[in-house]
Amino acid sequence: VPGTHKEPELRPHNPLMGDRSKSHTLVAQLNDTDVPVPAIIARGDLTVHSERIVHGSGGNMSKDSWRRAYVIAYRSKGTVEAERA
Repeated sequence: VPGTHKEPELRPHNPLMGDRSKSHTLVAQLNDTDVPVPAIIARGDLTVHSERIVHGSGGNMSKDSWRRAYVIAYRSKGTVEAERA
């Protein structure tokens, strides 16, 4: 969702299945005025974006392959401690 990386506060995130023990997928709350814009990529391509921008993807429709992600995020010690609490 373009421009969401400039919002002063991170949007609330909730577990997709209502419980982190059932899925690690988190979903951000969308506003009625949000207009998602697709980033069309081919198999083997990658995207690079700010972790603050509201982003996502459709489900993995492959029956025999995992979707892989490599995430690099810089956080303060206090943030990491809060996330792991």
